[in-house]
Amino acid sequence: MLIIVFLFSSFIHTANAQTSNDPDSAQFAAFPKGFIASPIIMKLDKGTKKITYFGTHHTNLPGDSLFISLDRELELLSPEVILYDATENPPVFASRDSTIIISGETGYIIRYAKKKGIEYKCIEPRDSLEYADLLSRFRKKEVVLFYLCRNIVNQQRREINNNVSEDEFNRRMNGFLEFMNRRGLPLSGQELTYLYWKEEFKKLLGHPLEWRTLDNTIHYPNQFKTVLNKVSRGSDSFRNKAMIEAIFQSLTKLNRVLVTVGWAHLLMQESTIRQKWDSM
Repeated sequence: MLIIVFLFSSFIHTANAQTSNDPDSAQFAAFPKGFIASPIIMKLDKGTKKITYFGTHHTNLPGDSLFISLDRELELLSPEVILYDATENPPVFASRDSTIIISGETGYIIRYAKKKGIEYKCIEPRDSLEYADLLSRFRKKEVVLFYLCRNIVNQQRREINNNVSEDEFNRRMNGFLEFMNRRGLPLSGQELTYLYWKEEFKKLLGHPLEWRTLDNTIHYPNQFKTVLNKVSRGSDSFRNKAMIEAIFQSLTKLNRVLVTVGWAHLLMQESTIRQKWDSM
C-alpha cells in the first residue's frame, strides 16, 4: 500500500480554543489559523483503488496557478469520477475563463468532466438535512446569519462584484434567502428580506453588516470570536460526515476517484479517511 501526502503549508498555528459546550470544536483545536498555501494533496493507493484528494482554496481567478496543479493531478490519475463540494450545479460555459469567473474551481472541474465524458457528483449533504441539524442546535437567526455571511464571502471573491450597487446586492441576497427557503430553511415574511437580517446581524453582533468590508473571521470555523464560528463548525462537521460517506460509496463501484473540495475539509477528514481506507 502506498500513501502519499503533500502538505504545502509553511507553518501550523494552534488555535486557542474554548471548547466547552461546543462538541464540534475538538477537531478544530489544532486547526490552522495562519496562512495555508494550497493545494493540499493527499493520495491513497491500494491495489486497483486510488484516491487523489485535492484540497483547494476557493478562487474565481482564471490565472490562478491552482488550475495548473489541478490539471496535472487530473492527467496523472485519469479519474473515473470527480467528486466536488459547494454548489451542486453551478453555471458552466464554453469559455474556460467565464466558467471560472462565475463558478470558480467547482465550475472548472465540472466543465472538465463534461468535456472528457467523466462522471461527476456533488458530495454535499442535502441542504434540508443540514438546515434541520443546525436548527436543532442553534437559534434560527444564528443559522441564517451564518449562511448569509458565508455567501457574502463568495460574493466578495468574485471579480464581477467590483461595481455592484447596494440595491443590486440587496436583490442578490433576497434571492439567496428565497433559494434557501426553497431548499428547506423555514423562512417567511420579513425573514425573506436581506434588510431584516442586516438588523438582526447588528442586534446579535453589535455592529452594522457592511458586505464589502465584512470580517470573514467572525464566521470561519477555525476562529472562536462569535456564535457564527460555532455554527460554522457544526455545519462543517455535518458536511464532512456526508462527504466521507459519499467518497467511500464511490469506491465500491469505481477504482480511480478524484475529490476536489476546500482544503479545510481535507485537514478535518484525513484521520477518518485513513482509518476507513486501512480497513478496506
